[in-house]
Amino acid sequence: MTTIPNVKSFVYLLSTLTMGWLKVRTLWECGKMIMSGNDGVVVASKVFEVSQLVLLTVVSMTLKDAADRDRLEGGTFIELNYINAWSLAAISVHYFLIESRNVLLSGAMAFFSIFSGINGALSKLKKIQKTAKKKEPAVTDSSETEGFSI
Repeated sequence: MTTIPNVKSFVYLLSTLTMGWLKVRTLWECGKMIMSGNDGVVVASKVFEVSQLVLLTVVSMTLKDAADRDRLEGGTFIELNYINAWSLAAISVHYFLIESRNVLLSGAMAFFSIFSGINGALSKLKKIQKTAKKKEPAVTDSSETEGFSI
């Protein structure tokens, strides 16, 4: 059983489940294509789509785990958010333009894309603020910073 400690974790879980469902659906389509004797190039393109969905499923699950632990400000997770956002945006356009204008699926991918992009940007800002606070010099008494007086 998986835990859902916050909203970010819930959305990443939905993204993971959606990617998993798309993966199974695409694998089913590959099987039907192979059984009906379709051209190998067409089947290969569907298999490539499955490989993309496998990677995006892993990325979404990794981001869900980071959200569970409130660790999205790490450099790797920021970049994974950006990769996830761009990839899901491309898939959203693909499903809208090529897959017979599937508006519901395209909208879900667009939502997950925007969510990941915003989380990446917000995490980057938090990271910058944390590092800026660490670099601030300590306030000292002005008599300690001036030269020697005799």
